[in-house]
Amino acid sequence: MKTIPQSEFVAEATKRFGPKARNWQFVCPACGTLQTPQQFLDAGVSEDKVRTVMGFSCIGRYTGQGDAGIAAKSKGLPWDRGCNWTLGGLLRIHTLALILDDGSHSPIFELAPPANAAPCPAESQSHAESQARHSGECAPETPA
Repeated sequence: MKTIPQSEFVAEATKRFGPKARNWQFVCPACGTLQTPQQFLDAGVSEDKVRTVMGFSCIGRYTGQGDAGIAAKSKGLPWDRGCNWTLGGLLRIHTLALILDDGSHSPIFELAPPANAAPCPAESQSHAESQARHSGECAPETPA
């Protein structure tokens, strides 16, 4: 299990995906789905709730995907719609935990690799590009 201070995690997420946390990409350890806090908001999850579940619960818990994502991954099938996994359960399959200011540890999903965070298209964009921006398929460019 890797551990990292919360401040270092935030710095790395900001480096990869920009300063807006809603654009940070996490990878569910159970189904492999890339997801952003923005996707939770788009699924109707309140901002307060998103703060407690981003990087902790898979988007599929809020979009009705259930066990389908875990089943697909176990069969080696591609899957990108989430599952019902949460890090608060009995099984511990996560590989990363944050070290909080008080010294306690909090499990969290890994960040998506930088290669998965292609820059978003310019503001004048097609409907498909707009959907990509809001689905977490891209992240804002970070200033050099």
